[in-house]
Order: sequence, then C-alpha cells, then structure tokens
Amino acid sequence: MVQQSKRWTTLDEPELLPGPWLQEDPLAALQPVAIAPGCPIDKSLLDFEAHQAQPLVGLAGGVPEHVGVLTPGRDVRLVGSVLGDRLRESLADPSLVFVNAAEASPFTGASARWPAALALSADGTSLRETVTIRNGQVTGLRDRQVDVPRDELRAAAASAMASRFVATYARSIGTTFVVRGANAGATLPAITWFSLEQATSGPLVTTYRPHEVLAATYSWRDRQVWILEETASGLGRLVRVDPASGAWTVVGAWPRAWVFDRHWLLLDGAGSVLLVATSSKLHKHAVISITPGDVPHVAGVLPHASGELLFRPGCDAKGCWLPVRAKNKKGLPRLERVVTNEQLLPGGWAHLASCL
Repeated sequence: MVQQSKRWTTLDEPELLPGPWLQEDPLAALQPVAIAPGCPIDKSLLDFEAHQAQPLVGLAGGVPEHVGVLTPGRDVRLVGSVLGDRLRESLADPSLVFVNAAEASPFTGASARWPAALALSADGTSLRETVTIRNGQVTGLRDRQVDVPRDELRAAAASAMASRFVATYARSIGTTFVVRGANAGATLPAITWFSLEQATSGPLVTTYRPHEVLAATYSWRDRQVWILEETASGLGRLVRVDPASGAWTVVGAWPRAWVFDRHWLLLDGAGSVLLVATSSKLHKHAVISITPGDVPHVAGVLPHASGELLFRPGCDAKGCWLPVRAKNKKGLPRLERVVTNEQLLPGGWAHLASCL
C-alpha cells in the first residue's frame, strides 16, 4: 500500500517491481537507477548532509510520481518535481542500464565536466542517456534538447548481442568501460571504452580475458580498471588493467567459498577500492577496503556484518552507505553508513577470500 502526502511516500509492504525499475536484481523490491553524490536537489526537501549520496529509487508501479530519494529514516522523499519529463521516461525504460559514477566525489579530477550518471543499451554496446544535475534540476539528454546517441559503441563492437556485462563510469576522466567475460558467449571485446570528450569508442587492446565478471570499477588513485572475476577453474580473482597500455596484473586469486552471492567494487573518497559482498544464505554483508599502489594491501575490513544488502551500495565523500534489507523482507531497507577510515577493523586478504 502506498500512502502519499505532499512530501513523503511510505511503503508499508512494497510489492516486487514489474520490471521497468529493475536493472540488476529481479528480486529487489526497490532498485536504484542513479546515485548522484552531492546531488544539489533542493536541500529544504532533504535531510541529507552536503555531499552525501542520495539513492534514487523507483517504487512499485513505476509511475513518474513514484520516483524518490531513499532517506536514512527508512522513508522515501518524492523528487519527481525536480526530474525532467524525458529523464523519467528513461528511468522507466527496461531496455536501459544506468551506470553511476565510480568516484565518491563530483569534484574528483574533471568530474564536474561530465554527467552525474549515464545509461547504456541492454546489450552494453551503445550510450543512450546521460544524467545532468544543474540548478536543482535532474535532466536527461532529451530534456536538454540533445539528440540521443545511436551507434557510438556499436561501431567498435561488432553486431553480437550480449547482455551479460559489467560497466564502470570513470567520471573523473569522462570514460566508460564495459567489461565482458568469455562466458557471455559473444564475440565482443573483453573491455570496450567510450570517451565522452572525444565522442569515440573502441576495444581496449589487452591480452586479459576474464571468464565471468563479478564486479568492476575504475580507481583514479592508480588509474586502473579493477575487475573481480571468477576464473574457468572456479577461483575468485582480482585483476588490475591499465587502460592506457592494456597491461594487467593479478592482485590475488583465491578459492571461492560460494557463500556470498553478489559482489560490487566501489571507491571511497580517498580512492581506495572497496569490495562489498552480500549473502542471501547467511543474511550478512561484508566490506573490504584495498589501498591501491605498487603493492595493493587490505587497509580494513567489516567482516560478516548482519543483514543482506537489497541492492547496489554506494560511496560518497562522507563514507559508504549500505541498503540493508529488513529481516522480514518487508518494508524499505535501512541505509547503514560506514566511515571507511574510522569504522573498519584491521584485516588481510583472508577476509577478502571469505567473501567470494
């Protein structure tokens, strides 16, 4: 049941969404479609601190009025009035996959020059939408009277249709990387890049060939694409790829425990790589912080914390936020915040291995 007031929407028992709002997880009752760190939505409408990420979610029914921001108080503030009409249409389009900026701050590198988020086609071969936040309004390409790009990525990517991919948007350099594993069964490149500045795209020339991609991100700290994969032999492997040269290195490889079933790679405000994992079996989640460098090392861990994550977590300048699912699987998730440089415990690679 949805109870709507002028400013608030509360879901007593949210139903599963019928599809338009589901981009990654068909079992999620809510799904973020764009995470905009430091989103300058009217602060009189929101209780968030400056530069905190605001998970934008679509509620059951998928109508434009039911677009809102998930708050720490397990409520949703409606923000449909600040969304462009055409962007609302894109958010409800099941053929689009929205990709959020990897950077935790919109001020990292040249991030301010580029959109807050973007959307790819369902097969990951063309850029279809960009999300811009300006003067308190969140708009898409057609709201800004810009022609929707058609075949930029297709020109460099053959004609095979492959929906199994992981994308990371390096906003600090205006580049998107689409990573595919060999198990996708397509003849597309393992990694394809798309440059917003040059409006060009192409395959990243590298000998690296992942088998099954579990997660990916780009760290501005070492200028590497980080990829978590499952190898053909069943190992969990963490790899770094240099997008400039194609050279790649294995950070580590470990046997999979098969307990944690969803994984994400994120960046915190310092550019450290966070592996966030969740287990539907154990109803737990974990966070592993990795410091990039010549010899990457585990800087801290949040091992096997209580609660399954409902959808993709995120980071902002204040830390990492985790959408922890309610124990009875009803109602909205709670936003649990972790300040990575304060709340993580000492740990090592064994903690990471236990999350695979």
